[in-house]
Amino acid sequence: MRNVWAVCRTTYREWLLRPQTLAVIPVLLFFYINVTEPMLYYAAVMHTPVNLIEPYLCILNSYAAVPLLPLTCLFLFAGYPRLTGSTVLQLVRTGKRTWFLGQCLFLLTGICTLLAGIFLFSCLCAAPGAYLANGWSTAVRQIHNAEYSTLKMQSVLAVIDRSVLSQIRPYPALLLCTLLQMLYMSIAALTDFCLTLHGHKLLGVLVNLTCAGLGLFLLLSESAFKWVMPAAHAVFAWHCDSVLDRVYMPVWGSLTYDAVLIAVLFVHGLCQVRRCSLMTVLHL
Repeated sequence: MRNVWAVCRTTYREWLLRPQTLAVIPVLLFFYINVTEPMLYYAAVMHTPVNLIEPYLCILNSYAAVPLLPLTCLFLFAGYPRLTGSTVLQLVRTGKRTWFLGQCLFLLTGICTLLAGIFLFSCLCAAPGAYLANGWSTAVRQIHNAEYSTLKMQSVLAVIDRSVLSQIRPYPALLLCTLLQMLYMSIAALTDFCLTLHGHKLLGVLVNLTCAGLGLFLLLSESAFKWVMPAAHAVFAWHCDSVLDRVYMPVWGSLTYDAVLIAVLFVHGLCQVRRCSLMTVLHL
């Protein structure tokens, strides 16, 4: 286990110091302009504060998060696993299995870092005048009222769906929504990881772009086939309808779907690493 952590720590330190990591800044600005700022504005119009964690929960339950978060994740992890001459030395010293486990732990750590950065940034932006409690603010509940319909249409991405407000409280929502997004991003990262091991880096990006785009299209079209795509399982708001009091997909079903898919990708990647020769790694 110590060697696994060593591989993870070395890769994570190298990844964190890359210039590509700065790509997260435009993503943070996008969410601030389209989610946090409009939410603070309509809360000010209502003369009531928002809950500190509501902007983050709004981000994770918006349509923009479906393609943007996994694609940001893929861009940040582009080029990983780094299969170079130094990788061969690392493989010889630690073994293929340990190296693979270290790389998977690195992916998980990087995904957690990205989500933690979005969470902290949204909290800092909303902090002035906000409060923290395990209850939804008056602002996010009243924005659904008919008197605020115009204001709601001006800030569609900054509105938390009624299904979230009626089905779960903020603290459990914080844990559950983060977990669903983490699993979705892990699927995207592992897909790219496995195809990179096959020597098809570009194909990994194309597959994830196709899955994200098709998943979003099926979600917007309300197709019954949307649950075939990982994107549908990533957002808690789409699991039920508070108006019709109807559950489309139980949360445990999404967690099971994600867990099975991750397990398949993990086993496939482990088998692929074991079959790779050192000379093959050098030329990938």
